[in-house]
Amino acid sequence: MSDCDFSDKELKKLAKDLEEITKKAPRETKKFMAKEGTKLKSVVKSLAKTRVQVDSGNYMKHLKRGKPYQYRGLDWSIRVYNSSNHGHLIEDGHDIVARGSKRGKGKKVGYKNGYHIQADAQRRFMNTYIKDAMDFLDELLNKGLG
Repeated sequence: MSDCDFSDKELKKLAKDLEEITKKAPRETKKFMAKEGTKLKSVVKSLAKTRVQVDSGNYMKHLKRGKPYQYRGLDWSIRVYNSSNHGHLIEDGHDIVARGSKRGKGKKVGYKNGYHIQADAQRRFMNTYIKDAMDFLDELLNKGLG
């Protein structure tokens, strides 16, 4: 037997308490998610600066943080994305095409692998986010909102 046993009733009560906190404190939750989105954006930007060494147009200028929203009415989410027209080419990779006589008629001469910045930044940020979320929940409970 372990020293830490939980019953179903205790886990259900904890889940119910957490749901009540999110209902009572949406402003704090939105503020927390916005801060975490800004932190994720800085992680993405620093990773992009180290990986994308060539001139990539306005790739860095177009990194944006979205607004906090509830995904399917349940979980809070926030997006960090690149709004540049060629952002997906840098992220996912693209064909290298020699110029042809007409637009779109060029010959494929190679492939440029993507840098996969967003996925790697998400993996790097996960532990930080979990720690920050636990601290946020402790802070809400200490405030007495639960």
